[in-house]
Amino acid sequence: MKILAAIALAAASAFAPFAASAAPADIPPALVVHLDSETERVEDFEWMRGAFPDASEEEQADYEAIKAWLDQCHDRDREEMKARLAAMGIADPALEVGAYAARTCGPLVPSIDHTSFDNYADLEAHLASTRPIFDAMLATADLSGRIGGPASDELGELLKHRIIREQIYRFAYSWLSRGEKAARIPDMTLTQRIVFAALLRHELTQVDAANTAWLKDIVEESGWPTISAVGKKASSSAWLLVQHADHDPAFQLEILRMLEPLAEQGEVSRRNYAYLYDRVTLKLEGKQRYATQMWCVDGMMEPRPLEDPARIDELRTYADLEPLSEYQ
Repeated sequence: MKILAAIALAAASAFAPFAASAAPADIPPALVVHLDSETERVEDFEWMRGAFPDASEEEQADYEAIKAWLDQCHDRDREEMKARLAAMGIADPALEVGAYAARTCGPLVPSIDHTSFDNYADLEAHLASTRPIFDAMLATADLSGRIGGPASDELGELLKHRIIREQIYRFAYSWLSRGEKAARIPDMTLTQRIVFAALLRHELTQVDAANTAWLKDIVEESGWPTISAVGKKASSSAWLLVQHADHDPAFQLEILRMLEPLAEQGEVSRRNYAYLYDRVTLKLEGKQRYATQMWCVDGMMEPRPLEDPARIDELRTYADLEPLSEYQ
């Protein structure tokens, strides 16, 4: 009972509900009816009913209107991001697919591959069977955050606490990617995993957006949380939040430039700097320096395009990274 009481009395933290920013004024009426009044986001896939072959003409028209609005909103966000990057000296970024998230509208609306289902009733049935598993994961994340709440309101403690939920969600993604023969608890069907992943993406979008906004305020107010200011672990927690702010590459670039001299001074981890450098430059220039970002080629993990392949182990040693062959 004492533990339960402590949990119930835990202070509000980063694990409160993650509401999206106010819904855009031009949101189509067909989507407005699906918005939750408190969070201003859509919580299910009913807006996609028109994507299925048994949909009525009205449902099909509503679906096409929402899709068109999302595409337009994504285009506006992309142009805004390109303008921000241009002001930072990146005039023609070599962007990967999805490098610009639709920060304004995308987080409002969950999406799923509707071709995995026979009809909307089939999707609803899979959603009903998967939702309890997903809700249990959310409850676990919430409980973990409350039990492991910050020991104080000092920035170092808040930073270490802030990453708990996003890390639980990302471990859940790793769990979903396991092969058919790997142990899974609970054992979901492939279609249930598709539903679970779609729900998880929607939730993680909210967490990353909230974490990024929170960190921006911290950096604006007091600068980067250095090792000497908050400790090595908390400084690494701040880096992790930036590493996962992929919806805002301009902010990632801003922080990368801020961290470069701090890495030289030992005020941030050189290893962390290397990972952020590669993540950002792959998006903006199409190449990386330290070979931290890998992909699968003919069944083997290989580094994505490199700036200077001949010096890769020298560069990795400078960044406190193991030799490339060991990393692979």
